Amino acid sequence: MKLLLKLTFSITFLTLASCAGNKKQATENSNFTSSSNDAKQDTDTINIEKVSAVFISPDSLQTEKRKQEVGEEDFYAGADDYLYYMSIASGYLDSQKLPIVEISGHKYIRFVGNDKQTQLVCTDTLSELWTIYFFDPAKKAMQVNMTVIEHEYADYFEK
Repeated sequence: MKLLLKLTFSITFLTLASCAGNKKQATENSNFTSSSNDAKQDTDTINIEKVSAVFISPDSLQTEKRKQEVGEEDFYAGADDYLYYMSIASGYLDSQKLPIVEISGHKYIRFVGNDKQTQLVCTDTLSELWTIYFFDPAKKAMQVNMTVIEHEYADYFEK
């Protein structure tokens, strides 16, 4: 059973990663000016400046750390659930023509509004390894409940 969960997780994760090529990718923040103290943050930061859904996935270090915290069997059971809901969310958001930005391996996500106000999210401090944010530069970014994606979409984008 454990092997089956590992195999399912691996296949699902690789499938999502391979789909990244047809999703709109975020760009590194090439025009951000920082002091030398912020240089590390600058290279670990990705800017989001356009209307989009941001799918955040763990990197290998975050994955290994969580496996040690909760145990391998529980980790893979939870990962399977998250990947299922992210897949459902991706399909729904694609049908709504909402661009999806997939992020893994960046420590910070900077949402930049129309007024140039920023909202910084540190992925290391998120309670969930897999999560989704909605962003419209005219509003603040919002972390959403991926299990009720249609409701969350309506609440954020249609109000």
